[in-house]
Amino acid sequence: MTEPTIVLRADARPEIGLGHLRRMADLAHAIRARGAGIGLACADDTRPAALSIGWPEGELIAADPGGAWAAGTDADLIVTDLNWHGGAPAAAAEIAALTAAGRRVAVIDAVPPDHFTALPDSVPPALVVTPYLGARRLRPAPRAARWEAGAHLAILGTAYATLRPQVSEPLPRRVLVSCGGSDPTGLAPRIARSLAPTGLAIDLVVGPLASVSPELSRLAAAHPNLRLLPPQPGLAQAILAAGVVVGRLGLLRYEAAALGRSGIYLHESTAYRPYLDRFAAAGLAEIHYSDPPLGDGPFLDRLARLGTDPADFALNRAALAAVDGQGARNVVDLLLTLTGPAP
Repeated sequence: MTEPTIVLRADARPEIGLGHLRRMADLAHAIRARGAGIGLACADDTRPAALSIGWPEGELIAADPGGAWAAGTDADLIVTDLNWHGGAPAAAAEIAALTAAGRRVAVIDAVPPDHFTALPDSVPPALVVTPYLGARRLRPAPRAARWEAGAHLAILGTAYATLRPQVSEPLPRRVLVSCGGSDPTGLAPRIARSLAPTGLAIDLVVGPLASVSPELSRLAAAHPNLRLLPPQPGLAQAILAAGVVVGRLGLLRYEAAALGRSGIYLHESTAYRPYLDRFAAAGLAEIHYSDPPLGDGPFLDRLARLGTDPADFALNRAALAAVDGQGARNVVDLLLTLTGPAP
């Protein structure tokens, strides 16, 4: 492998999901387009997922938590996407080890409670990017040489910017369902059970770390309007072919927004509420929570009524305005200011 200019650091497994790795794959594509060499540092158990989404095997670098792996590369810049839910302490420790070793590090951040916080007395990273709507109102400024934040930095595949000129009304009366790469709580069958009787055309994408349950198979056999799709290399075309997007809350919310599709999502956690409430209040999506005592009942009831209101399949102009699909390019612009000889 040619020595990379930029090494991306991310992992994927059922408890993390596939979203962070997919985001790094989209970022890698944008970096390669600018002529910089790329590597992906990941744990051994992430390699199958990376290969499954098309990451070139020759770019993979074995990485264990802690940062010692970086001694084997002379890359100008390391970009971490390790702040998944519950992963912030380990991410901070690995980033501190990297910066202590003299490495230039850029951090792809999360919103509270999983946001990046530099360890006391550690060398701060060169850049923190918090690519979320209203991020500057959600967390204090991180200790870093530079901080950039906002939805204009949401990292999406190049297909989203390419397809935006094709967005037009009326939208198709078709529903896209995605519950992420792993669907750890089995949300997909519950959604299918509520949506299938509506008669709406439904495309349900099964994630690469998930499987088709017997119930999903039975529902698809009983309802010709429900189509089960295998793992996809990207969802842009499927989103464009749909009029509304349904599923587990994840980076899907930005992908749908970039193509003007409203989303109806379930969030099965108590984390991120201030951020998600702002996202919904801005009109970008409808977000339900699985709080007791009702759990996912209101969300599933909403899906059972989908299509009875024409607004369900209306173009979401607020979403189109908020997420322009250029986030990967904007982030690469920032990263390339950090490559080259160390000052």
